[in-house]
Amino acid sequence: MKTGSKRQFLLYILCMVVVSFNASSQKVKLSGVVIDSLNKFPLPFATVQAGSIGTITDLEGKFELSLEAGSYQIEISYVGFELKSVPVELNGDEKQSLTVYLNISENLLKTATVTGSRYEKILAESVVSIEVLKKWFLENSNITNVEEVFSKIPGVQMLDGQPNIRGGAGWSYNAGNRVMLLIDDIPALQPDAGRAQWTDIPVENIAQIEVIKGAGSTLYGSAAMNGVINVRTAYATSQPETHLSLFHTRYDGYADKRKNWYSHTPQDYGMALTHKQKFGKWDIVGGAFYFSQDSTKTYRQQDFRYKLRGNLGIRYRASDRVNFGLNTIVNKGRSSSFFLWKNGSSGALLPFDGTVTRSENIRYIIDPFVSIFDKKNNRHKLHGRIYYNDNDNNLNQSNRSFMIYGEYQYHRMFEQIDMNLTAGVVSSMVDSDAQLFGNADISHNNAAAYFQLDKQVGEKLNLSGGLRFEYNKQRNSDIQYTSISVQEEERSEGQFIGRFGANYELGDHTFLRASVGQGYRYPILIERFLFTEFGGFRVLPNPELVSERGFTAELGIKQGYDLGSLKGYVDVAGFIQRYQNMMEFTFVSDPTFGFKALNIGDTQISGFEIGIAGRLSASNTPVSFYGGYNFISPKYQEFTPELENISSVDDNILKYRTRHSFTMDIQVDHKPFMIGFALRGSSHVIAIDAILESFVPDLRGYRELNNQGYLTFDSRIGYSFKNWKVSIHLKNAFNDEYTLRPALIEPPRNIALRLDFKIQG
Repeated sequence: MKTGSKRQFLLYILCMVVVSFNASSQKVKLSGVVIDSLNKFPLPFATVQAGSIGTITDLEGKFELSLEAGSYQIEISYVGFELKSVPVELNGDEKQSLTVYLNISENLLKTATVTGSRYEKILAESVVSIEVLKKWFLENSNITNVEEVFSKIPGVQMLDGQPNIRGGAGWSYNAGNRVMLLIDDIPALQPDAGRAQWTDIPVENIAQIEVIKGAGSTLYGSAAMNGVINVRTAYATSQPETHLSLFHTRYDGYADKRKNWYSHTPQDYGMALTHKQKFGKWDIVGGAFYFSQDSTKTYRQQDFRYKLRGNLGIRYRASDRVNFGLNTIVNKGRSSSFFLWKNGSSGALLPFDGTVTRSENIRYIIDPFVSIFDKKNNRHKLHGRIYYNDNDNNLNQSNRSFMIYGEYQYHRMFEQIDMNLTAGVVSSMVDSDAQLFGNADISHNNAAAYFQLDKQVGEKLNLSGGLRFEYNKQRNSDIQYTSISVQEEERSEGQFIGRFGANYELGDHTFLRASVGQGYRYPILIERFLFTEFGGFRVLPNPELVSERGFTAELGIKQGYDLGSLKGYVDVAGFIQRYQNMMEFTFVSDPTFGFKALNIGDTQISGFEIGIAGRLSASNTPVSFYGGYNFISPKYQEFTPELENISSVDDNILKYRTRHSFTMDIQVDHKPFMIGFALRGSSHVIAIDAILESFVPDLRGYRELNNQGYLTFDSRIGYSFKNWKVSIHLKNAFNDEYTLRPALIEPPRNIALRLDFKIQG
C-alpha cells in the first residue's frame, strides 16, 4: 500500500473511532412526572431507577435523569404503590419525556404509614403495632364523629370519649389522657384538660387515620404513654373535587319500656361539605360541618349537641423544593353532658340531680408550616400550632386555655448505608384561666429534643432506635378554693426516653417484629389543680402529683397471604405494659370526701392480640374484611388493702378494664350496590370505684344482672348512581342494652339515612 493510501486509511479508522466514541458517550436528558393513577395528583419523592443510576421526584412529582443513548427499563417505586417498570428507548435526541401512572398497591402489607417513623414507610416493615384506616372506611360506616371509628380497631375501646389502647388507660372521668391525639402530626389534645375534642376533627376531610399501640413517648412526648392516634387530612387533587354529605338518624325505644320517658321520636341530623382544588401553585381545601341533636329530640333527657365547624387548608408550592401554607379549624357549639343516671330502671335516661353540665364553646386551631428540601434532598420541616379554647359552663366549670406549639424536624436519608435519620426540637407553652382552677394564673411549658435512626441491614432486617429528652415546667399562683388553698409554686422535671425495635422478613410476606419503648407522662393541669362540685360529687386538686413512667414491650408477627383472589394479612402480637406511679382519679376521704388524681402505685398489663385484614376479589364482587380479638390481664404489681377498699371487687384487677374484646367489619361491593356488617363485643367491666356502687342508685344491682358483657351487630346497604350515593345504616340492630362505663346506657337501635354527592373535574 502506498504511503498516501496508508495515511488515508489510518485517518479513516481514527475518524470512525472518534465518531463511535462520541455517539456512545452522547447524553440524553430523560425527564418525566410520576402520578397517582387514582387521585391524579403528583407523587413527590418517588424513586426512579435506571440500572445503577437513580433519582427521586420533586414536590411536583417531576424527575430528570441524564443517560447515554440506548435501551433501559425504568423502575419507579413509591411507598404504598405498586412497583412499575417502563421500557424506554433513548435515541440521539437531547431530551425525552415520560409520564408514569402508579397504582395503589392492593397488598395491605404495603400500606403507607408515617406515624411510627415520621416519614413514609410500609406497614409490614414497622417495628411496632400500627393500624391504618382509610377514608372509604369512614364514609361507608357513616362516621360523623371520628370517635365512633375507634371501636372498630382491635384492642381499642372508647370509654365516654377517652381512648383506651390494650387496657392502658381505663376511665378517668374525661380528665387526662394516656393516648396522644395528633392532627397532621401535631398534638391536638385540649391544652389544660389533656382530653381529645373528637367533634372538632374535620371528619369530612380525612385521608387516613393511623394508630400506634403502645408507648410512643420517644417521638411524641408525654401524653403518648399508651399510644398515638394520628388523623391525617387530605390535600387537593389534580382535578377539582366537591363532596357533600347529608345524614339523618332516628332512634328506637329500649326493649325495657320503663326507660322510655319520651313521647317524641329521638333523632339528629347534619351535613358535611368539602371542596378541593389546585390553582396553579396553590392547593386549597375547604370544608364545613353542621350537626344538630335538639334537646327536645334526644333519648337521654337534657342531652343535646349543636356543632358548627369550618376548616381551610392552603398550601403554596414555591418551587420544586419549597412549599409552605396554613391550615385552620374553627369550632363553635353548644352541648350538655349526661354524667350519671337517676336510677337503673325508669330513670336510666334521666340525669342524676345536679350532674348535667351545659356549655357553649369556641375553639380554633391555626397551623402554619413550611417544608424545604435542600440540594442533597434532606427535608427541613417547621410547623406550629395555635390552639385556643373558650368553654362557658353552667356549673362554675368554665375554662379558657391557650397553647402555642412549634417544632423543627430534620430528615436525612443516607442511601449508601441504607439509613434514615429523623431529628427535631419541640417547644410549647400553655396558659389557662379557668373557674376549674380558682381563676388562678397557671402555665405549663414544655421543651424536647429527639432523634430516631432507622437502619436497613442486608435485604431483610430493619432496625429502629431513638432517644428523646423532655423537659416540663408548671407554675401556679396562689389558689383559693371554697375549702382548700394551694400555695404559689413552680415545678420542673427533665426525663430521657428511649425505644428500640427490629423487624425481620422471615420469608415471603412474613415479618417478625420486636420492640421495647419507654413511656413517660407528666401530670396535666387538670390533674394537679382541678376543683369542682356537681350533684354531690367533688373533685379535688393534688399539687403533689408526680409523673408516671413505664415501658411497652411487644413481640409480633405479620403474615401476609396471597391465595389467588384472596389477599391480606394476619397479625399476632404478645405485649406487656408496665407503669410506675400510675396516675388515676381515686376516691379519698382525707382531708375531705371526693375524687382526686393519685399515684396509685405500679401496674402491669399483659396480653395478646390477633388481627386480620383482607380482600377477596371474586369476579365483580370484592369482599373486604377487618377485625380482631384482644385479651388483657390488667393488674396492680402490689395489691394492697388500701387498693382493695377503693375497688368494687376483691380481685387484683385494674378498674374500668375488660379482659376480652372483639371486632369485625365486612363489606361486599357489587356495583352499584354495597352491603356491610359489623360486630363488636366485650366482656364485663369487672372492677369500678366501690363508692359509685354505693352512691349511684341501682348501679350495683344493674351490674350484677348485666355481667356478661355485650355483643352488638350493625349493618349497612348502599346504592351508587352517577355522582350520587345513598346508604342506610342500622346500628345496634338487635337493640341490646349495655353500658361501657357506669350509669350511662349506650344508644338504642337506630337507623340513619345518608346521601353523598361528589363532583370531580
